[in-house]
Amino acid sequence: MLLERWETEEALEEHLQSEAYRRIIGAVELSGAKPEIRFEHVAAVEGLELVERLRNPGATKVGG
Repeated sequence: MLLERWETEEALEEHLQSEAYRRIIGAVELSGAKPEIRFEHVAAVEGLELVERLRNPGATKVGG
């Protein structure tokens, strides 16, 4: 499994056109099985604050 992350769409496009990515695709093409390649575009990321907000919907932040 290869997982990569880019901060912008432009950075992703630049990577897909790079020599490094060309080598990755070359290795994938040598595989005996059809690979799964996905590009997931994430609009927002939340952490523990999401869990806390959903478990305590009426609570307010103290000092915030």
